[in-house]
Amino acid sequence: MKALNRGQVPSSLPGFSRRQFVSGLLVAATGLSSFKAFGQAAESEAVIDDHQHLNYSGRNDEVFLEHQRLMGISKTILLPAGRPVKSASAHDGVSNGLEAKCAGNEVCYQFAKAHRENFLFGANEVPDVPEATKEIEKYLKLGAVVIGEQKFGVECDSPEMQKIYQLATEYRVPVLIALAGKDVQLWFRTISQDAREVSANDFHRARANLVGEH
Repeated sequence: MKALNRGQVPSSLPGFSRRQFVSGLLVAATGLSSFKAFGQAAESEAVIDDHQHLNYSGRNDEVFLEHQRLMGISKTILLPAGRPVKSASAHDGVSNGLEAKCAGNEVCYQFAKAHRENFLFGANEVPDVPEATKEIEKYLKLGAVVIGEQKFGVECDSPEMQKIYQLATEYRVPVLIALAGKDVQLWFRTISQDAREVSANDFHRARANLVGEH
């Protein structure tokens, strides 16, 4: 993993690498007494929300923060949208804002920076725009812990996605891809060996491990 800039949003929990943190997502946090629940005391259990968006369908930040607090969420990963474009990969603009007016990279990064105790962030971009990997890598360097949410009309084994898998492999982060219907079959039928290193199967297996492997 490349070194991150000092002073940026922490990419992992105290005592854990970014990779170790991601590997334990959605796992009952046995032995993680160092976690503090957001707005609550939770000495024996942590709740990690690995899939949230800012401005989801117009929801404001105050409502979102209160929701996470009431749910006792210890850590939340914010998944940004890619840039708004009118192209086939963005379903002629329908996929802009992840189809729900979700905020993009910079907004998620700044929010996580302002609430660093409880929030982490991902990096995302429409995969077939020329600056896609450059944009994603910018936020990986700032501490993004996942690439996604990818929700675009691009084949999972396309050259554009291969570049994203390579970037994910280099930074040792998962790629979160939203699939539906026949896209699921397409994913498992065509994904290459390179992509398997950061595929959905590996991610699900990884997060079955306890975070406490430090």
